[in-house]
Amino acid sequence: MISRAVRPGTSPGFIFYFMPQSPFVFARLAWILPLAYALRRMLWHRACIACYQNKNAKGDKGMEKTGIITTAEKEVIETAFVKCNGCGEFIKTDDASYYFGTLPLLDGQAYCETCFYDTFCICEDCGEPFPKDDGEIVHYRNRDWRIDPKDFKVVCESCLENYNRCEDCGEYWHRDQTYCTGYGYHICVSCYENDYSICDACSVIYHMDDLIYSERYGETYCESCARSNGGNAINDYMYKPAPKFRHFNQNTNESVFSRDSSNRLYEGFELEVESPREYAEEVAQTLIDNFDEDEDIFYCKHDGSLDDGFEIVSHPMTLRAHKTMDYSDMLAELKKAGCKSHDTTTCGLHVHVSRSFFTMSETVKLGLFVYFNKSRLETFARRTETSYAKFKPVLRSDLKAAGHSDRRYEAINFENARTIEFRLFKGTLNFETFMATLEFCDAVSRFVKTVSACSIVNKNGGFDLFKTFVNKDGNRKLYKNLIKYLDARGL
Repeated sequence: MISRAVRPGTSPGFIFYFMPQSPFVFARLAWILPLAYALRRMLWHRACIACYQNKNAKGDKGMEKTGIITTAEKEVIETAFVKCNGCGEFIKTDDASYYFGTLPLLDGQAYCETCFYDTFCICEDCGEPFPKDDGEIVHYRNRDWRIDPKDFKVVCESCLENYNRCEDCGEYWHRDQTYCTGYGYHICVSCYENDYSICDACSVIYHMDDLIYSERYGETYCESCARSNGGNAINDYMYKPAPKFRHFNQNTNESVFSRDSSNRLYEGFELEVESPREYAEEVAQTLIDNFDEDEDIFYCKHDGSLDDGFEIVSHPMTLRAHKTMDYSDMLAELKKAGCKSHDTTTCGLHVHVSRSFFTMSETVKLGLFVYFNKSRLETFARRTETSYAKFKPVLRSDLKAAGHSDRRYEAINFENARTIEFRLFKGTLNFETFMATLEFCDAVSRFVKTVSACSIVNKNGGFDLFKTFVNKDGNRKLYKNLIKYLDARGL
């Protein structure tokens, strides 16, 4: 009799249940047993990755007991498959991507294709993967090519050492596409072509705003070379160094350099002098050697309106800072050298004040005060209007016109971007007159903040109100030279 009770999921030994209870039949069917085991090794559905993942949670012993995956089969599977460090799924070992880099926790870890490119970038210089957050986008055009902002690639931190960051545009460019400037930082080819140039004397790259064109030599110089070129104490007319602001420190009772120039009223003067013929250079050098060797108080430059002289240009300072300078000795030195300023037909004294100190309406009031007090200010300035300092007529129907200039050669010039220029004064080497002029410009700049435009237009040009302002208890000491000068001139 043959038993037909078969239990599903049993091993190939179930074949014995079908065998008759005869030793002869068993001998004939004995070859079925090794065949069954061979088929078991070939079919191998138990070795699929899905089964392995399901059974892996139960541990090795669980798998061995179920009979689905043996320990030997597990070793085969773990050789052929690897677990993705990103999503946790098993993938074929041959299909895995590996990261070998500077991050110890990720070093040697395997990833499937999707997770790998979600986590890493491939450096386009060295070809190695790196975490996306650690890379940088760089430009890669050659220096001789036209620059196209769309041409860029991604590189790793290690390869980024071959690139420089442009200080102006903030982009990374290959070191062959950047220039080192005289300021110590790098700029790209594009920014160089738009905003920079080379000093013709030292061949160092500077921003165009910091370069000075010399009409005398037909060349462009940096500030240092413009000062030292030819050994001249008198600089070219276009010479304009970076301003060095000063204010008065009440704690130390001295003038100090200012860090922020936006909230104070600064003044800078341009004093024109005529010197004995062919001695201008020597006189200017004497002034620099004796009073400002570092040129952080004033500098000298040529002026085409002069016959044989030069102009002395100060750096911007507050009035109190100006009062700490040795202007008295400096003017005495100019007199001793035979220089003249008042007793000429060519010399003027121009004073610049900070434009940022005024609102738009206050610049209008400043212009109204000047133009509605023409006769008084001509007396104060010691000269009538000239072609270099015209008094512009202002109509009552268009008072706002007083706050801007039609041309720079007006008594008060509003054309400069950062300063307002008083051009009406005649030059002087008299210390009291010189200081009275600086005090006047400071006083009138503060005065227009205290009155209305109607008060200036309708009340005698506001001049009586101005004198009252100057003579206030808090102002008399600051404007002492101005008060004496007004009395001396009958104003």
